[in-house]
Amino acid sequence: MIARLLGSPLPWKTGAVLVGALIIGIASFSLTSSTPVYSTLGHFCMSGIVRVPGFDPWTGEPYGMTYQCTNDLPELGDVGTRDVTESPPDAIAGRRAIPIPAGTAFGMLVLGGLAVANERRGRSPAVAAGPIPDSR
Repeated sequence: MIARLLGSPLPWKTGAVLVGALIIGIASFSLTSSTPVYSTLGHFCMSGIVRVPGFDPWTGEPYGMTYQCTNDLPELGDVGTRDVTESPPDAIAGRRAIPIPAGTAFGMLVLGGLAVANERRGRSPAVAAGPIPDSR
């Protein structure tokens, strides 16, 4: 049973389509989400960067920088550390990246269609009928 499955091209083609589609999804996200890297001094209370500005890989929406803000002002009653998220930078505010799931679905359609077309092209009536019997 396992030898017959391994001898069949179907699992290998299916695996190749899935892996190829995932590569297309990741590559499409990477190409559409590339932005210049900006350095910032941050705010006076910034004690650490949690997340730099970029795009969400699942939705493709832009987000701003998230940083930790430490306030040591007991006279104002504001002591402690909290996360602060800024709005996305102007360079990415109006853009969207191709999400990885959408790129993967597109890759599955394209590569799956190519695999089906290749499978159908490979079948001819002579091949489907099997070997020619020996007429000796």
